[in-house]
Amino acid sequence: MGELATPLLSMYETYYFGLAGMTTDQLYAERDCFYVTLDAILSHPDNRLCNGQYKLLYWDNDPEMSTSSAIYMHTASSSSSL
Repeated sequence: MGELATPLLSMYETYYFGLAGMTTDQLYAERDCFYVTLDAILSHPDNRLCNGQYKLLYWDNDPEMSTSSAIYMHTASSSSSL
């Protein structure tokens, strides 16, 4: 099972429609910060229930060519491949 991070989709739409004047570099910086923060939360020792249960998959796409530069969270127990 994969899930697109909703905050990133909202941020991409804001970028795409020019609602915040965000540059491509700013979009990438925010995406990277989100990835690092989410990874830290999921792998934190105090969050044992999530440790090893998820894998973040990083798509490094040009935002002009696809729906978004995205981070997907893949459930480790899923039998489907992405």
